[in-house]
Amino acid sequence: MTYAFTVKADPSSGEPLFSGNSRVESTSPQVERALFILRTPRGSCLLDPDLGVEWSRVNKLATGAAETAKAAITDGLRALTSDNSILNLTVACEVSVARGLLLYDVAFTDPRLDRRARIQGSF
Repeated sequence: MTYAFTVKADPSSGEPLFSGNSRVESTSPQVERALFILRTPRGSCLLDPDLGVEWSRVNKLATGAAETAKAAITDGLRALTSDNSILNLTVACEVSVARGLLLYDVAFTDPRLDRRARIQGSF
């Protein structure tokens, strides 16, 4: 049983995904909410300037970048954890110097589906 209908979006652009002429339904609305927060730089949402991740504080090639990114992501997702929309949040980050990227791995439980979700991305 679906507890909410949410359109699945491209993780990096936010554009809705289609199958033929129909939009693809997301299997977890909380994943779509988390993805939205992860791709939104804090301060860029006019309706809610506190929404998003403060990516500007992360210098991905500086010492301690992984810890700074982990803290920024955790803080960005705090709205979802504080109202229990997601539970058991874990965030892991590492720097790939060769690729010039900071890689992140976010996992949480969607309590309404009783299912663990995982989001991997880069900055």
